Amino acid sequence: MESLICFEAFKRTGDALSRYLSGIRKICRPKYLLMISDGDLEPGGTPFDLFSRDCAALGKEGDADLVLSLPYASILGGLGKRDFALAALSQRLHASDRIVLPCRPAEGQSLEDCIRILKSCAMTIFKEKPEYREALLKNMKEQMSFDEARMQAVRSCISAADETLSFPVNRQAVKLLDAMLQLYYLAKTEFLDVRELGFSGEDEESGKEEPLKDRAQPGSWSSNRLGFERKAAEKLRQILPGKTCESLRNIAGCTDQMISALAERKEEFLQAEYLQQAAELLGRDAPGEDAARLYLLRIILNITHSTMQINGLHIYTPYCYVLYEDPEKKAVTEEIRKASWVSCITDGKPDTETALKYPSLLEIDHKAEELLYNG
Repeated sequence: MESLICFEAFKRTGDALSRYLSGIRKICRPKYLLMISDGDLEPGGTPFDLFSRDCAALGKEGDADLVLSLPYASILGGLGKRDFALAALSQRLHASDRIVLPCRPAEGQSLEDCIRILKSCAMTIFKEKPEYREALLKNMKEQMSFDEARMQAVRSCISAADETLSFPVNRQAVKLLDAMLQLYYLAKTEFLDVRELGFSGEDEESGKEEPLKDRAQPGSWSSNRLGFERKAAEKLRQILPGKTCESLRNIAGCTDQMISALAERKEEFLQAEYLQQAAELLGRDAPGEDAARLYLLRIILNITHSTMQINGLHIYTPYCYVLYEDPEKKAVTEEIRKASWVSCITDGKPDTETALKYPSLLEIDHKAEELLYNG
């Protein structure tokens, strides 16, 4: 099929996403343009300023033909699983052998040199040579997020990568290239300088790896995040009193230290008004605040080890959600559905087979949407 797959690369603010898609349409000239969305939550479990339903509207404005998103268990997988799932979904759709990755050459750097460095960085992560592995473990012990730890480890192995990786859009490209290598996904990859799309590449991109403690406090949170933080904390207050150490150990991402902290200082966590406050408390006994936040979200959503095993057996893409499809190209989207190895859920209504095969994953999605969308 003559189609091109792209991923989100910019914050969902203003018209950045629609301008991004329109630019790809204009420069790459695909017959059909498919976008795979990052969903509603960042890798550390923080809501985006605009939800995926807004993303769907922006996709329409940007002239995308189809916009898809992942299940929440995949989005909250941690340790790079979301990027792996994004690449896996693009592969398992069997809808295109072309993808486009935006990038940003450093000042004075050619696009070709930028691409060469990005590929070298991805290969360094993929091969996990001893010097990279040693740097990664050292960084994680310093409580960096997994993504930040990876990028810093690459910088220590490839000195020429330092300036290139200063741009978030390049870091995202490296993570997706690594995921493609893990999948042996040999799609034709086109790199597009974001400056051709009208972006500087310095402040518009998503995926900034700032620690939770450095992010904005409640007074400047978006209304989406404020509501989510309060509802998640309220749900934690309802659930935590009934949790035993054994049941907490069944939740994906646990460590003995986190379980002990929740059991011994339960009252402190029950006083948290926002989920971030609880994450900061647990962060003292976790690999990092992002890991703590993800674990608390998994408690709330009941993402267990067995749930993640089921998800992993399907390459973290047991199904996907259709956020938008061009009503004038139904024949094309129907052709994509038939070719796909992943069932596509429209309007939140899975087909009978998907509902029977993945009830626990669909229940997680339902719980997450209640926190994000209701009230």
